[in-house]
Amino acid sequence: MGLIRKAASMSTLGGVKYTSRREAQTKAAAAQGRAAREEVKLLKAQRKAADQQPREAQPWYCQRTLSAMIAAAIRDRQEK
Repeated sequence: MGLIRKAASMSTLGGVKYTSRREAQTKAAAAQGRAAREEVKLLKAQRKAADQQPREAQPWYCQRTLSAMIAAAIRDRQEK
């Protein structure tokens, strides 16, 4: 079947698609998966960069403990 599609595609100068619908869906799904993996990699890098900042420099809602949150909130209010 692939040879027939290829011959039809060549004889019509690309008017008939060489790939089947299923092949096109598979190719699109693979590209979407690659894009999703790249986005996850970018988000992980951003999170890692944020974690490398000193905890005191981060906003109150990024603190790990309740006491650190309260201290950061007080500090933020005093700075304003």
